[in-house]
Amino acid sequence: MENHPHRMERLLGPHKVYGINGRSGVIPWCSAAPDGVIFWLADAAVDPDSWPIVGKYELTHEEEWHRFDMSASEFVYRALTDSEFRPFSVQRWWDQDPDPSLTFQRTR
Repeated sequence: MENHPHRMERLLGPHKVYGINGRSGVIPWCSAAPDGVIFWLADAAVDPDSWPIVGKYELTHEEEWHRFDMSASEFVYRALTDSEFRPFSVQRWWDQDPDPSLTFQRTR
């Protein structure tokens, strides 16, 4: 994420980074192609299991925020398997141009 504080304020819009001026804000936990970021919308006053996920497909001040009221594991599952999970679906790219040579492999 960008280090310049004024630019970051513009990019985050209505949100602030968690821990700056309080105990609520966004915590980045995932990147999204092409230039997006996924965050937890954290609030220390509530159970972390209830924190919604917010993200931008492209981290620009023009890009709209997307909110998801689900766990991180469900978010990742939907992004990988649900072609309608826009704009973060990976599956939609596979549906458009399947490549049978690509497979998921377990690594150690």
